[in-house]
Amino acid sequence: MTAPSVLPAAASAEAGAGHARVHAVVPPEPMPGLEPDVHAAVRMALKGSDLHGFARHVLEQLGLLMGVAGHGVVCAPAADDAGGLRLLAATGPYAERQECAGPGTVAGPLRERLRQALARRSSSPPDAQGRLALYVGSPGNAGIAVWIDGPPPPAQPPDAGLLGLFCANLGLLLHHRVLLERLHDRAYQDPLVPLPNRVRFIEKVDACVHQGARDHILALVDVDDFSAANDVMGHRFGDRLLEVVARRLADALPRDVLLARVGSDTFGVLGPAEQVRPQALLDSVRHPLAVESVPHKVTLTCGWVRLPGAGDTPTGAELLKDATIALKRAKRDHRGQHLQYLAHMGAEARSRAVLLSDLRAALERQQLFLVYQPQLDLASRALIGLEALLRWRTDDGRFIPPSQFIPVAEHSGLIVAMGAWVLATACRTMRELLDEGLAPQRMAVNVSMAQLQDPAFTGVVQRALAQAGIEGRHLELEITESVAVLPTELLESTLQALRAQGISIAIDDFGTGYSSLSYLERLPLDRIKIDRTFVRQLGEPRGGRIAEMVAQLGRRLGLQVLAEGIEDAQAWQALQAMGCQEGQGFHIAMPMDKAALRTWLLARG
Repeated sequence: MTAPSVLPAAASAEAGAGHARVHAVVPPEPMPGLEPDVHAAVRMALKGSDLHGFARHVLEQLGLLMGVAGHGVVCAPAADDAGGLRLLAATGPYAERQECAGPGTVAGPLRERLRQALARRSSSPPDAQGRLALYVGSPGNAGIAVWIDGPPPPAQPPDAGLLGLFCANLGLLLHHRVLLERLHDRAYQDPLVPLPNRVRFIEKVDACVHQGARDHILALVDVDDFSAANDVMGHRFGDRLLEVVARRLADALPRDVLLARVGSDTFGVLGPAEQVRPQALLDSVRHPLAVESVPHKVTLTCGWVRLPGAGDTPTGAELLKDATIALKRAKRDHRGQHLQYLAHMGAEARSRAVLLSDLRAALERQQLFLVYQPQLDLASRALIGLEALLRWRTDDGRFIPPSQFIPVAEHSGLIVAMGAWVLATACRTMRELLDEGLAPQRMAVNVSMAQLQDPAFTGVVQRALAQAGIEGRHLELEITESVAVLPTELLESTLQALRAQGISIAIDDFGTGYSSLSYLERLPLDRIKIDRTFVRQLGEPRGGRIAEMVAQLGRRLGLQVLAEGIEDAQAWQALQAMGCQEGQGFHIAMPMDKAALRTWLLARG
């Protein structure tokens, strides 16, 4: 007779009531008479071994239950759902039989008996030799099929009820194992690309360090400008792009090198130095990628670190942090290239982190303030403008140089909020000077690339003007050559909108950055500023050539030319002779706070 598929009482009640519930991942209570068989199965199922080990243990425990050697075969449906079988275990003489000796498949008559058990989801009675085809599964799962030798006639066949109950218990354990494997996959596998995730990658790095692996490399590979591609082409395109990049990287690496996805557009690589070559990783995308049948050219940037030698055992998370520091430095200074982490980078990164934390606190404590440096017409000596400059004085009276904290603010994005405060404060000062009859023509305020990229920037400027009650003609915004990397349409439309309000635009520090002459003609500009670096060279042999060239370029383009860093009368005279119309510097006046500025303005009459 057919061995019944017996469920525990609680499960049968639920099935009879027609309820669908999620079972907790706990082992079923073993029934009397199944000791030690179910206990052993429970222990084995919860050990965390793979499905093949579980299958071998099923054969072993069934053999104990039936008082035989436990020789047999265990199969599961093939992954392609084409009716094939996947061999999980074969023991005893079955391990040597031809139909079980292939690469993970079962053939011949044995295959049909196992397929029937899986198709019917039920067990079959013993055949003439006492062999059984058993089904082990649970509702909603494909289960496994077991072919096992029972006691041959005339021996008494195993008790069908006991055997059915045992298979039911194994089915629940198998169900729990499937749930645990799914949870494991979700915990350790990336949901988009078939790669390990960040958690798994860190665990592998930890294991590599603790095993004493030497001369290994941990590399992080980032897709350049991925966010822009995602925004322009859509998230579906971005997902496919990541999948294609993952395949290119996998093809460039030996199979035993670990490749994982550790960030939104960042991949982690771990392996021996002779197998993980950073330049080869970058070269993997040298040819355009085919993304949804569309050729797409990308570049990669890589930061990497060597695993430590003997005696030093950092954690995987610490090594990942070091590689991240190198990656960020490479993205900033060596985009499209690779950069190795060195110890000084960590010290600099920690210093920047501390400085950023202190800067946030300084904003809350109002330690930041503005000073103002006068700008004169070099011919008439008339005051024509003021430049608002940001300063930071700590509680103990120390000054933090702008060259230190401004780049940190720009990199962190804090510059957007700081810039809005500077604009509002400078505009209020201009209003006060206008009311007192001391104001020059304009107040100049520096604007960063991050501010220009902010869609709300134009509105920020308008609010600052409106709240201070001044007109656009009283404000000048100074931008640097770095804005040349911004999309042309965005930059031109933003500057045109500002100039439409009467605001003037100046290029600051010209000649120290990209020095692209084409954007000088393209952008709506009013003024070009000669950087102090070139002004200081005026006293050197052939030192005034660049300053003179900038002055001539400004005149040719119809721009006013202003020189920074005028520190003596000789520089003033040399610049004036070159055709530079305006200037500022210590020889004219030091940057002053508002009170000192009032005194200076009043003294000028």
